[in-house]
Amino acid sequence: MQFRSFGRRKIAAVASAALVAGALAAPVVLAAPAQAAPTTEDVAFTCTTGFGPAAYVSDIALTAVWDKATGRAALSANLDPFPNGAPGFVTQANQPQSAKLVVKVDGAASATNLTGSTTAFFQGGVPVAVPKVTGQASAKGESLSVVVQSFEMTMGSTVVPCTLDAPFAASVVPITFPTGSSLNYLCTFGANKFAYLTNAVVTADRTGANTAVGVQLESMPNTAPVFVTIPNATHAATLVMSGNGSASMNATGSSVANFAGGTPVAMPKMTVQVPGNPATMAVTAGDITVVVGGSTTIPCTLAAPVTLPTVNVTVPPAPGPTAACTAATTGATNAQAALTAAQAKDTKAKAAVKKAKASVKKLIKAKAPAKKIKAAKAKLKKAKSAATKAAKALKAAQTALAAAIAAQKANC
Repeated sequence: MQFRSFGRRKIAAVASAALVAGALAAPVVLAAPAQAAPTTEDVAFTCTTGFGPAAYVSDIALTAVWDKATGRAALSANLDPFPNGAPGFVTQANQPQSAKLVVKVDGAASATNLTGSTTAFFQGGVPVAVPKVTGQASAKGESLSVVVQSFEMTMGSTVVPCTLDAPFAASVVPITFPTGSSLNYLCTFGANKFAYLTNAVVTADRTGANTAVGVQLESMPNTAPVFVTIPNATHAATLVMSGNGSASMNATGSSVANFAGGTPVAMPKMTVQVPGNPATMAVTAGDITVVVGGSTTIPCTLAAPVTLPTVNVTVPPAPGPTAACTAATTGATNAQAALTAAQAKDTKAKAAVKKAKASVKKLIKAKAPAKKIKAAKAKLKKAKSAATKAAKALKAAQTALAAAIAAQKANC
């Protein structure tokens, strides 16, 4: 194993607050979040090996990214290859290798273990690549104060613990937002911060002189301790927004559900009436506030307002006829059919009368027997009676149609 001087220690905070501030300078339209460079530390350890004490001096590149699922900061570190003092003839294929970097974050009482593992070929005398180590931490702001405490490397069944050669000053590690979400909120819960990374589904429906806009966000991470429960808690959400460049307004929504620490909170759909009847709607989202159980307030802020993709406004179909109108229209249709039938009967009855008259006249002129003339006259009398009835029915049908048309006009 090679020995290096480990009396030196330098701190090179490559990322500064300016990188974070750059993302806050102006409103964005679904812009990708700025990514900060790692905070690099050159750290000296003394490690206990089977060959005696050994020096391990490594650059430790610390990065922190908000985790969408938990809302916490995912802290990770990359270290230099680990010295290998084993004889060159010692080899092992597919050797399990793991690393553990113990740190304290934001002055917490308990330490955070950053761990990582891999499987690789082991060759004595060849430095061992240290797997990337990761862990999660609660954050009190937009950066983490990280203090390295110890390191441990395991190769196969061999565990090599390493201790610091000198006290470690805290390193400030900015927490960046990952890509992939429309809205990147930084929320405050108690003394801690957490990230709410969400996409949004926007709906817009015409309602008279206004447009009803709805915004549905994904579930919010819940960093409360698992022992915190609130049955039948009201979850009220308020989103500051504007529609098509309108004045700022609040979209609101609420739901009732059991609150359980550590379980994501289903967000209620938030709605607001935007004046006007545009064909499309572009929502610009701002900060959001969630109140749980009427007493616990969780404010969430954006670095800048975000304009969401434009959606088409849904226009409701024209209303159909009323039941009264439908009934009146049916009545008018039936009355018209009845009038047509009455007209046909009246015409047929008048023709029968005309024919019967002609028959009587012809028989009289021909001096037909009195019996035949009498029969023809009886037939004429019957035809006249039928014609009278048909005429009355026609008049009644005309009156009924007039009434049906008046009812149709009144109800339609």
